[in-house]
Amino acid sequence: MSGLSRCLAGAFAISLGLGVAQASDLDDVSKAFDGLASNVEYPDDYIQSVSNAASTALSGHPNIREHTVVVVDRSPAKQALFVFYVQPDDGWETLYSGHVSTGKPGRKEHFKTPTGVFVLDGSIMDYRAQGTFNENHIRGIGLKGSRVWDFGWQETDDWRTPGAKMKIRMEMHATDPANLEHRIGRADSEGCIRIHADLNKVLDKYGILDREPNQLAQNGSAGWKQVLGKEHKYSDISGDTLVIVDTSQR
Repeated sequence: MSGLSRCLAGAFAISLGLGVAQASDLDDVSKAFDGLASNVEYPDDYIQSVSNAASTALSGHPNIREHTVVVVDRSPAKQALFVFYVQPDDGWETLYSGHVSTGKPGRKEHFKTPTGVFVLDGSIMDYRAQGTFNENHIRGIGLKGSRVWDFGWQETDDWRTPGAKMKIRMEMHATDPANLEHRIGRADSEGCIRIHADLNKVLDKYGILDREPNQLAQNGSAGWKQVLGKEHKYSDISGDTLVIVDTSQR
């Protein structure tokens, strides 16, 4: 996020009456995203088209304001991810923008990542990569300790049969830093969302999607306490919503 955007974020915090904790959390998260090598600058009109598509998808969903929202554009030409902070006046502040890899149908066990709104409600336990190699010497979900966000079984198109649907296990995770991370930015996955390792760390540490897991851990869930770990920040601006859009279809 640019210096101008940081000033705007501060101005919103003052003029719209954000709590002191929220304003501080927003500033900390903004600085963390600013330092990422995977940050990409996109034109304002493209960012607006993504936020408009996500806002339309979120119409009718409660509890979105004053929280972070992760938005993925699966468009083959874009393959982009944004972290927005949805402000009290319905303005969307861009905290991060960068590349992802979503599903590339046409190969065995490879399917298009579905569009829609996906809520991490804490009912499915996330987990962490073991960092082990598969038979192809690939660490498919990243280095040991990388966070894997699990959005459960989701319906998508079955490219093998026109008009047919099937369910895939949709997750968001890092990937092999030596063999696959350089490919992020093109449709490449089996249907999951592959992200850069540095983004994985910030999303994880600052609980960008962890509103419900945060609450469960603070209420005594040993499982979620273990998943979140000792360095986890229990932020007041944490959201719980992933929105996947496709701007090529608009």
